[in-house]
Amino acid sequence: MSTSSTQGDYNFGIGADRTNANILYLVAHNVWKSTNSGATWTQLTNWYEKVHTDMHQISISPYNSSQVWNMNDGGVWLSTDGGNNWVPKSDGIYGYEIYHGNCSPTRRDMFSIGTQDNGELYANTLGWFTNRGGDWGSQCAFDYRTNSAMVYYYNRNKRRLVTGSEATYGLPAAITVLQGIAFNRSSADLAFVAVHLFAGRRISLRQHRHGRRLQTLERKSWTFIHP
Repeated sequence: MSTSSTQGDYNFGIGADRTNANILYLVAHNVWKSTNSGATWTQLTNWYEKVHTDMHQISISPYNSSQVWNMNDGGVWLSTDGGNNWVPKSDGIYGYEIYHGNCSPTRRDMFSIGTQDNGELYANTLGWFTNRGGDWGSQCAFDYRTNSAMVYYYNRNKRRLVTGSEATYGLPAAITVLQGIAFNRSSADLAFVAVHLFAGRRISLRQHRHGRRLQTLERKSWTFIHP
């Protein structure tokens, strides 16, 4: 079971079938199963395929021995065929570890959040929806356009409508991480950003409290206003 090694005590669990002592399950990155009391093991899943990885506990229901429950960083999952296939069962459980989030200043129902392991999500009056999976840790901001659903990311030089695809917002290529971004309430085409790195040179925050600030009159045209 070397492909599930090095997990330490973060994500590692073992469970036994309640009606057959020969059947054991072991979870870490993958699901493993033994039908001979641990003498040999079979790998049933591969990392993120079939079921979310980083598994912490596996249990067989005391009321239905055909139900195998897997608790992992992606929520609660159920198998009814001995661990071969899995379905998510976290509906109604609002349990996410959120890195960052923001809400639209011109649309009360519009939110965007980044979570650990469960990707980027956005919300509107219809509910919550997933844009992408994995870890999503970038801070973000919305502009002041009417009914704005445009999200700007701090660490990608990218923006997107929450239901659309990404596109650059035109900062110089050397700028890859923002320290801050602010939009003008009165002029929807005016924005300010603070950065640490420009043209390969690092700027000390102690010497320049806001790093390098830039302004734009269009989203893809930027000008220095303070070195």
